[in-house]
Amino acid sequence: MSYTTVSGAILARVSAATPARVLVIDDDRNVGPAFVRFLEHAGVEAARCGDASSAMTLARDDTFDGFVVDVMLYDVPEGCRLIERLRADPKNADTVYVLN
Repeated sequence: MSYTTVSGAILARVSAATPARVLVIDDDRNVGPAFVRFLEHAGVEAARCGDASSAMTLARDDTFDGFVVDVMLYDVPEGCRLIERLRADPKNADTVYVLN
């Protein structure tokens, strides 16, 4: 999946008047910040964390239009399992999820 596809999927979910908010969940010190820079360049408000526990806290305390999830997080066997946990909260059920 290209970066253009990622931003397009997320941007399609919000109105032009409101910037999209995305949480990038990636423990790689190069990949995570690269995603954030790319999304910010596309006009998306992006935040980043590096582990599942922080992601769950941020998702509980804030609202995001999308999540970019590293499938190889060190503290979760699969990024898909983290997505299941995030989706368990009704406010995140219809949120866009992208695996990287």
